[in-house]
Amino acid sequence: MKELHFKCKECGKITKTYLKAKNPFNKTDDIFGCPNCKGINTLYRICDEPNCKEIAICGFPTDKGYRNTCGKHYKKL
Repeated sequence: MKELHFKCKECGKITKTYLKAKNPFNKTDDIFGCPNCKGINTLYRICDEPNCKEIAICGFPTDKGYRNTCGKHYKKL
C-alpha cells in the first residue's frame, strides 16, 4: 500500500503527518490539524501517483492495497 500524503488548504504544506485531538465540543469526534500552520480540518489527501499533488477524490481497493487518486489518474487506472 502506498504511503498517504496530505496537503493543507491553508498554507499549502504537503506532509505525511498530522495533528489529532478530541473535539472539545463533541468528545466522540476527533479534529485534525496541519503540523505546519496548525490549521484545523484543513488537510486533504493527495493523489498517490508519483509527482502528482492534486487532491485525491477517488479511492478504490487493488490487489496491492487501497489507492487514493485524483480524477485524472483514476480514469487511467
